[in-house]
Amino acid sequence: MRDRTAALLLGLLATLAFVVFVLWDTDAVLKAKCRHAGGTWQAGARICAINAARYPASPASPHR
Repeated sequence: MRDRTAALLLGLLATLAFVVFVLWDTDAVLKAKCRHAGGTWQAGARICAINAARYPASPASPHR
């Protein structure tokens, strides 16, 4: 019984490590957050480019 439990836990740990590695390697979480923020993901630089011009000017702006 102990051998089966140890094998099951080891398999579960290996699966979890694989999933974390795949998410890290593909930047899946970062891409999803970038899409949610309305930006475009630039894979080469690993940055999320968000156009700041789409937001309205501040009410305190002297250029109103």
